Amino acid sequence: MTRDHMASRSCWLSVIVPTLNEARGIAATLAPLQPWRDQGVEVLVVDGGSTDDTLATAQPLADQVLVSPAGRAAQMNAGAAMASAPLLWFLHADSGVASGHLETLRAMTGMQGWGFFPVRLSGRQPLLRLG
Repeated sequence: MTRDHMASRSCWLSVIVPTLNEARGIAATLAPLQPWRDQGVEVLVVDGGSTDDTLATAQPLADQVLVSPAGRAAQMNAGAAMASAPLLWFLHADSGVASGHLETLRAMTGMQGWGFFPVRLSGRQPLLRLG
């Protein structure tokens, strides 16, 4: 979808996904967001210079695929600058999306402040069990 098409559509949420060499998993992250795009959610992928197929994989699954200088903060700022919606959700490229996230985010519309979803790490390393 082009930026012009997004401008003609009312967006209430922009999901900003910073990426760097995430070709193996980016489709799994973006796929659950596809039905949301018809409900006023804009998906922006901001790449920091991937050398794999991240851009090509993300292109059909995002409203915008941007390239910015590498670095998560720089990528998040670039995505925020291009976002159309008043509510921003910064989503890590290796994160899962649950169906309940949309309703929780919708309830935040018009609120000021910030929030987060609980994180559960996968893997068997002892450090991942801390929390």
